[in-house]
Amino acid sequence: MPQDALLDLNFDGTIVLPEFTDTDIVEVTAPFTFSGSLKVPPRHESGTSNVFDLHGSGVATVTLEPNPFITGGWLVGSVTYDFVPGGASSER
Repeated sequence: MPQDALLDLNFDGTIVLPEFTDTDIVEVTAPFTFSGSLKVPPRHESGTSNVFDLHGSGVATVTLEPNPFITGGWLVGSVTYDFVPGGASSER
């Protein structure tokens, strides 16, 4: 019976919302960090897994647009995470 890979990631970061305007879409950027693990079963050994620790950082871009249901509020349109190269992983 094949096993599936498991990924567990935790993101941490804070953004400051701009003053509300009812005009256009607004983009806000903020740094973030992440940590977690990736568990991958080897192809030829049943019942075991390789586990890799993951950690790193980058910049998140959050697209905000006026919320049509709440006067004076923002709606998150999208979030893009740009990772910085070099978040080394180690096998345990």
